[in-house]
Amino acid sequence: MRTATNQFFYMSLEILLRLNLAMTILSIKGQLPGALKFWNDIHAPQFILDVIEYGYKLPLLQIPLPFTAKNNSSALEQSAFVESAINNLIINSCVTEVFDAPGMSLGLYLEI
Repeated sequence: MRTATNQFFYMSLEILLRLNLAMTILSIKGQLPGALKFWNDIHAPQFILDVIEYGYKLPLLQIPLPFTAKNNSSALEQSAFVESAINNLIINSCVTEVFDAPGMSLGLYLEI
């Protein structure tokens, strides 16, 4: 279901894509905050501005208890693929490698 905010977001995204059509973007990571002035100028809803500036925050009612799930057997069976995919995410700065276990960790599942 598209709300007015969602529809505004999709329309604004289409405008941004058209403006950037001639540009070659190697990575989209970090691009959106540079357009914050544009979003302010077109009077985007505060929710959109907050997501652009601070990232999306899950609306949790309370902080979840620490939890770690084991990887699914599909991820274990395809460990070379998983390792390669994770390395690509690290190389492209899509994720950051951490050496201390986070408070919440969900297992990997592959749909093959």
